[in-house]
Amino acid sequence: MTAVIEATDLTKRYGGIAAVDGVTFTIEADSITGIWLRWHQAGLLVAGVAIVVVSGGLASLLTWQHDWSGIGNWFATLTPLTAAGWTALGCVPLAGASYATLRRIAP
Repeated sequence: MTAVIEATDLTKRYGGIAAVDGVTFTIEADSITGIWLRWHQAGLLVAGVAIVVVSGGLASLLTWQHDWSGIGNWFATLTPLTAAGWTALGCVPLAGASYATLRRIAP
């Protein structure tokens, strides 16, 4: 596969603390092809805006309600089995959305 974006050995420091140290990642050309083939540029724009709006809205709501500590405490009390169960439950709508997107692309 061909790399569209590649970053090597990234480091971000805040004062003397390294928040990110030595991160390397690559975005392959085929990772956005599904959305591009189905909805072209408008689809990529809508998908990007939707991700930003939903995640930003959730973060704003949690900040406004002063609920970040509650979320952290909930995660801290999870056992490995329940964490895996919640992760699997979260994957179900993502798998459905992926199927709905990809079924119209693949012949």
